[in-house]
Amino acid sequence: MDEPRPLEHPGLAAPALWPRTSPQAVAGLLGAGDVHLWWMDLDAPPREVELFECWLDDNERARAARFHAERHRRRFVAAHGQMRALLGAYLGLPAADVGIAPGARGKPQLVPARAGAGSLPASPDPPAASTTPATPTTPATPAAPVIEFSLSHSEDAGLLAIASGTIVGADLEVQHALRELDELASRHFTARELRDLRSLPSARRHDAFFAGWTRKEAVLKALGAGLTLPLDSFEVALHPDEPAALHTIDGSAQAARAWTLWAARPTALSWAAVAVQHRSARVRAFALPPPAQLLHPR
Repeated sequence: MDEPRPLEHPGLAAPALWPRTSPQAVAGLLGAGDVHLWWMDLDAPPREVELFECWLDDNERARAARFHAERHRRRFVAAHGQMRALLGAYLGLPAADVGIAPGARGKPQLVPARAGAGSLPASPDPPAASTTPATPTTPATPAAPVIEFSLSHSEDAGLLAIASGTIVGADLEVQHALRELDELASRHFTARELRDLRSLPSARRHDAFFAGWTRKEAVLKALGAGLTLPLDSFEVALHPDEPAALHTIDGSAQAARAWTLWAARPTALSWAAVAVQHRSARVRAFALPPPAQLLHPR
């Protein structure tokens, strides 16, 4: 989808109800069907941005260098640096050694650690064929569940979802006035979603639009499909006062029931959503300590 263009705002404070905690304190609690959702502050001082940049790989540094506005470059670096710190905590690796590469559809995924730092619970490539007879071995220890993740950032805040053994997508949007709201909804929402949106009082339509937008973006990010997935091929609940729900996928309510769609309004100015390919996923939300504490723990 074309992303709404945010306006400037005075800055987002961390969500009051999301506890600030160290990732090392909760990483061991991530089990099958669990999603840990992390709020990140992205407006770090220049010296801290430089330290975050040391953790990035060549691809991330090249992407950061393409930003014309220095503020946007710093926020990108802060988002990816903190993402690496978080993933490293869950994998038992230094942030700089976390291996990340685009998957088949371009969605970032974990790959074996950089610089021989160790192994990750990542999806391996198929083994090469061999004509040598197999040697009997003892049964292998079951592999650790694959860690999946999804990063989103908007203005000076970031959101990282980390899941164990299941596909996940996350989206964060800062709410602002949209003069083209109806046009965007007509282009990106299904007929049912449009009817639901237009049935609301005009004062609630902005809330409903951003609730629906983040939920649909989370599904797209989970699938790694981007614009290759027709927007009318799945349908979400968008009423801001009702629980998030994925109604149908390709017209099938049964297929949609295999997913969990979670949504929240972390602050008065922001909307967040997480889509998980798990019938009864459990989402826990945290706020990462400020960048200074992350880089210089006591």
